Amino acid sequence: MTLPNKFDSRWVSSLNPTYFSDTLSSALLNACLLPADDGKIESAAFNPPIGSIRQMVVQKLTVELPEPVFQLLSHLAEITQQSPEQLAAQSIAGNLPPSFEDAPSEMHAELFTMQKHKVEELLQVAHSQMPPSQQARLIELLEKNGEGKISPEEAKELKDLRFTADRLMLRKAYAWALLRWRGHPIPSLDELPLE
Repeated sequence: MTLPNKFDSRWVSSLNPTYFSDTLSSALLNACLLPADDGKIESAAFNPPIGSIRQMVVQKLTVELPEPVFQLLSHLAEITQQSPEQLAAQSIAGNLPPSFEDAPSEMHAELFTMQKHKVEELLQVAHSQMPPSQQARLIELLEKNGEGKISPEEAKELKDLRFTADRLMLRKAYAWALLRWRGHPIPSLDELPLE
């Protein structure tokens, strides 16, 4: 089946052009392409959940693709024995901004706001650390807890410090995920500060 190469240009223009031209599979291939009555390809976009299965609601999106991109999509569909619809759906789903729906509901507003942050602000969050005094106290309480020598007051303090550390880690991970989604290079573990 030969598919026409008519798609909605608003979708193409919303992509990072450098990223789009370098990585078709991550910028193009996540909309389900459905032939419409007028012969155009319609895209059924969706955002599959991470870690859970939800009923998918399908929406149509028309996208205009440059001829080389469309040819690459068709070629990839042929060699992988998948439909262009499946390839497009995989690519778009894999390149949407990270979802925060699995995060605690009380953090949704904060994580949503982070999507609007500039790169510099996201980097600041990504590199943030607990104050050294809190880190030291957390380690001390973890050791006491491991030895079974923690008081009820210290157990509550440990719970609160763990909560604070977990929230910080979630914010940091989300900041790195947003940075990656925006095409910012992510450092290796060796490149991250230890303190």
